[in-house]
Amino acid sequence: MGCRNTLFNAQAQSGARFVGAWRQAGVRRLRIELVDEPAHVAVRLVELYAALLRGDASIDELLTFVEEHAHDSNGRLHGVGEGSLRVQKEREWSSLKKTARH
Repeated sequence: MGCRNTLFNAQAQSGARFVGAWRQAGVRRLRIELVDEPAHVAVRLVELYAALLRGDASIDELLTFVEEHAHDSNGRLHGVGEGSLRVQKEREWSSLKKTARH
């Protein structure tokens, strides 16, 4: 669901884990991007995000649905990740390859 940019290992991306924090920060609208999902999957996904925003669905319920229905154009499942929302620990300068340091 959403862009399967190769930068994120062809995984569907979801910000579901951040919805609570976003709501506390005042966010009231989300954008859902779909690529090739059939109508019944798209409808259920929108329903689950709306339920999550209302507090009527769990993050795990939504992500399980995405994981089970996020097929690529070849019919393969690649799971779901947080894409660029994932917080990564900064690496030590000395751990970088020499070409990355110069």
